[in-house]
Amino acid sequence: MRGPDACAQEEHRLEDKHVRIGASVLGLCGSSVALQPMHASAAPHLVFLWSGEIFSTLDGDFDREKNDGTWIFAQIVQRVAAGNVCSAIVQTLAGVEGPYAYILLDLAAQCVYYGRDPLGRRSLLLHLSDVVCLASAVCMDTEDIVFEEVPCSTLWQLSVRGDNVPKPCPRDSPFATRLLLHESLVQKPAQIDAPLDALRAVLEASISERVTHIRTADGQTLASAHVAVLFSGGLDCTVLAALATQYINSSQPIDLINVAFENPRAHAAACERTKDSTAAVYAADRYAVPDRQTARKSVAELRNIYPSRRWNLVEVNVSYATYLSHIQTIQRLLHPNDSVMDLSIGAALLFAARGAGFVDGVPYTTPARVLLSGLGADELLAGYARHRHAFERRGDDALRAELQLDLDRLPTRNLGRDDRIIGAQGREARYPYLARRVLALLCALPISTKADFRTHAKGLGDKSLLRELALTLGMHHAAYLPKRAIQFGARSAKLDAQAARQKGNTKLALP
Repeated sequence: MRGPDACAQEEHRLEDKHVRIGASVLGLCGSSVALQPMHASAAPHLVFLWSGEIFSTLDGDFDREKNDGTWIFAQIVQRVAAGNVCSAIVQTLAGVEGPYAYILLDLAAQCVYYGRDPLGRRSLLLHLSDVVCLASAVCMDTEDIVFEEVPCSTLWQLSVRGDNVPKPCPRDSPFATRLLLHESLVQKPAQIDAPLDALRAVLEASISERVTHIRTADGQTLASAHVAVLFSGGLDCTVLAALATQYINSSQPIDLINVAFENPRAHAAACERTKDSTAAVYAADRYAVPDRQTARKSVAELRNIYPSRRWNLVEVNVSYATYLSHIQTIQRLLHPNDSVMDLSIGAALLFAARGAGFVDGVPYTTPARVLLSGLGADELLAGYARHRHAFERRGDDALRAELQLDLDRLPTRNLGRDDRIIGAQGREARYPYLARRVLALLCALPISTKADFRTHAKGLGDKSLLRELALTLGMHHAAYLPKRAIQFGARSAKLDAQAARQKGNTKLALP
């Protein structure tokens, strides 16, 4: 499911159990694709599957020109010789910063070890009954087979010959410790004198790690786009695009993928409000949704500030008929997520990840296999309307509690869902705002430094520090844009009269 670069499967017998293992590889790092499942002569009883990226390690001992999966497996094998498999996995992953999911089968002990990174940025699903199934995504009919997302609060082991009860392999990693907001700490961290400079520095470091050392795929040229941005034209993604350009080969374009849905219900309403200039634009062009209009203005700003870079605004237009024909596919990739909101977000991500649209009116499909996403900025910088509402209703303590809750919920923030949707298109999302160094800095800063609801009007006080950064980069349009959820900006929500009556948490009918 993850990619088109290599595919293999194998079968094993464990006493009365039959084990089938398969892998489809999206090879983005190293000079060549590493075949999976992986084996090692020093530990022939181990079989390893890896879906992830290593952006940094505590010891700095990983060479990013190498393949991360083979390096991880070699580290595990080396440690197994001096201890047990569970501790070898825990010790190996303790110093790794990046998204991952893995499965390791110990044929000798008849045990399966598996897990996800502490933020859950990679999908891993589990079905337990007489049959045990672990998978990154499920595309077959799942009406009779219910999967659950593997919790990323710990790592796991499961005995194949036992009672089919998963047991934890507790993490021991600084990347997994709970982060607390500045206001929640008894002992305050040292004051950060230049928070704007500090934010820029950690964001640049995070972006650099995520847009460099990307393998050029077969059929892809060095001069073609290797990195794209999921681009609404809003504050979060436009800042990422602006900061990324300095680290990407100057001969390569940066593709800015913007998706718009034909929404019959919203378009009909706009046709009745032609005296409203914004509605008139939308009435004349059914794909001139809010995110399309902001994207066009923001890309013009990027082109003005960085004229030597080729910026491709990839306009992806999704007709209502096309959306209807893909609903079943989207629902199967979403599983076990199954709400109306999941569908509207999943639809936007699926067509954005496909990357097939128009650049200046000419058909174009992005060759980039790395997609930058601005997810995380709203949670860390008080970007949601409910943050302002909490402050206005109950003051600083309510705002702190709301932000701490958002921080704690990041591991269950549906990143696995998004990974299933995007990975099925042979691409990978990367989240610069979720790098540990970015999280740590923004937690160490007082909330008043990151958001100012006292002196700024609605739509401006949120993410005030990021807005200040945008202004220093010369982005006077994007810096003042209000928050808009993808399903509303792209108009993938409430596409018809029936959907308009449904709430976001309504359960979907089975596909």
